[in-house]
Amino acid sequence: MESKLSFFGLTDEPFRLTPDVEYFYPSSSHQEALELLSFFIKDGDGFALLTGYPGTGKTTLLRKFLESLPKEWEFALIVTPMLSPKELIKSILNDLNIQSKGDDLSENLDIFQEHLLKLARENKKLLLIIDEAQSLPIESLEQIRLLSNIEMKSVKPLQILLVGQPELEKMVEKQVRQLNQRITVRAYLMPLSEEETSDYIQYRMAKANGSVSFEKAARSEIFKRTQGIPRLINSIMKRVLFLAYSKKRRTITREDIKNAAESLGLKLEDIKISIAIGIIIATVVLMIIMFYFYGRF
Repeated sequence: MESKLSFFGLTDEPFRLTPDVEYFYPSSSHQEALELLSFFIKDGDGFALLTGYPGTGKTTLLRKFLESLPKEWEFALIVTPMLSPKELIKSILNDLNIQSKGDDLSENLDIFQEHLLKLARENKKLLLIIDEAQSLPIESLEQIRLLSNIEMKSVKPLQILLVGQPELEKMVEKQVRQLNQRITVRAYLMPLSEEETSDYIQYRMAKANGSVSFEKAARSEIFKRTQGIPRLINSIMKRVLFLAYSKKRRTITREDIKNAAESLGLKLEDIKISIAIGIIIATVVLMIIMFYFYGRF
């Protein structure tokens, strides 16, 4: 029996929900962000900030960026950042495969600084990446700022990239002003435009050696239903291809998009306000975090 993939001439699943750098789509926003991060590495100073709404492809872009990281660079990637300063430094050492001294912050900072000295002697540098950084307690962001003070003969062996949702920038501006002043690169990932949404779909289909036809109304409908957010596009397209395959049709209709979106629980009115709701929820979470860490004192 012919499978869904072979029906559309595909050799691979083009709309996986997990990040896949092989399917990285260079929209104008994503390409600009890559160029800014490359400049940040070459510039050799300060902090960089990469922000975007959930589902816009921050993780995929980050993986694409790390593929081009020069060989003289090491990197540490922290993906569970709701950590106290002690936990954060310990996590950084663990990610670098360096033995830590339990929960002793002072000793672990000495170990970390010694590692930076070693890299400097070898003409190497370290890129520290904190993902979902809007979840960091303020005191941990302050600790990260202090790490950036480490210098060896006027050379900074450490550069730091903070990645997160849009509220991260507001959080840094209001709560950690000294860190905010050190940010030299700010990159923003935006949702795709309507034209980019159509191109994104065809791009991923072509990457998987297949193709699909869309009615004009279907192209407009998928943009309305997703607002150009790649993760939502992938969800709908994966379901749409299955629906079209079940009817043995190679042309996608507006009704197919509507049925797929509704079967996934993606209501049109909900999608239009999802970004605003995401900001509100994240702000509440941030307030809870601040209350937890500062309410104890």
